[in-house]
Amino acid sequence: MKKSRVSNLIVLFMICLGMIFALSTISAAAEKETVKVGVITPMTGLFAGAGEPLSKGALLAAKMINEEGGVLGRKIEILVRDNEIRPAIAVRMARELHKEQGVDLFLGIVSSGVALALKPVMEEMNSLLITCAAHSTKITGKEFSPNVFRITDDARTRNYALAKIIHEKFPQVKRWANISPDYAYGHSCWENFSEKMKQFNPEFTVVADRWPKFGAGGGYGPHISAIMQAKPDGLYSVLYGGDMIAFIREAKQWGLFEKLKVFTSSHIDWDIPYAVKKGMVDIWTSEHYYDQAYDFPISKKYEDAFIRTYGKKYFLIAQGHATPGFDAVYAYKAAIEKAKSFKVADIRKALENLTIESPLGKKWIRGGDHQAYFDMPFLHIVPDSKEKIGWKVEWYKTLDGKDFIVTVEEALKR
Repeated sequence: MKKSRVSNLIVLFMICLGMIFALSTISAAAEKETVKVGVITPMTGLFAGAGEPLSKGALLAAKMINEEGGVLGRKIEILVRDNEIRPAIAVRMARELHKEQGVDLFLGIVSSGVALALKPVMEEMNSLLITCAAHSTKITGKEFSPNVFRITDDARTRNYALAKIIHEKFPQVKRWANISPDYAYGHSCWENFSEKMKQFNPEFTVVADRWPKFGAGGGYGPHISAIMQAKPDGLYSVLYGGDMIAFIREAKQWGLFEKLKVFTSSHIDWDIPYAVKKGMVDIWTSEHYYDQAYDFPISKKYEDAFIRTYGKKYFLIAQGHATPGFDAVYAYKAAIEKAKSFKVADIRKALENLTIESPLGKKWIRGGDHQAYFDMPFLHIVPDSKEKIGWKVEWYKTLDGKDFIVTVEEALKR
């Protein structure tokens, strides 16, 4: 009888030891498990100047977060994929990362066309996407998805703000021309800019409206000729990356800018003026980030870490597109910590109406349309032969995106 009791106690003791060992093994495994984030962005081609810095911003954020202990005890792992700014490749990359690596959290995307192509894929995979440089209003409007968020501005907010600046600076300019890429982003930007300009000045008139192919990379002569024949006083363009570089060089040879009173774009990347150098032209524009415009503790932390990691020269060129990539990773971190969960449904809910600390100050992601609002930097770049790079920022100002907000109901109709 005693032997039986002793045997039972030994068996019970062994079971307890086994359970303790199993629990400790599970705990250790959980600590080693990473939060995988897929970054889909162009790393090669005409638009690598935007995509590559975006990936660097995400990698930097993960590095900083991991050095501070990670997210609820887990490290962040960034998996970068080059989509060559092609929707089909982006879709394939997303599926592969989800199936082979178990990725449920995605960010990146430079093209609005790519972002819209990924929308049904995110819903099908029950995954989340934070877009960082795709601005079409459709993304947080007509094509809204509960699985897609935007950490940067949209074409409506930024172009409403730009129109306010241009009208205040050039109230006499009424004859306008447009040359923008023929896809969702280009049309969305021009529609919102011209809409707001007409509200400011009913005499606003479009004398030329040109839509070259996205990614043409040159051959803008016929468009430039048509614009010059129309004799506009103002020219608007959201040609992107290598397209804008080629356009500036060609249009300058034609003498187009000498005949304008104002040239404006709602966004150009820092790599454009640094590439054009002494060939840079007078332009009123904006970027994702301008280091001289912000002085928050997180701004200094971001800039110092970026320069230590990648160098000062690269920071000057890459700071713009790196910032939304950086912010997107921190948004996932904040949402996971807010939800105290790694489940997609919980993270999605936590992202809605989330406010994060960004190098640009506070960023608020509105729950109704998943659109971020924050202080946006606007700039006036002018040629300057005294400067080694051939140009300088002559003026800058930040405008609060919330000053140009529309209701959720109106946003979802666009």
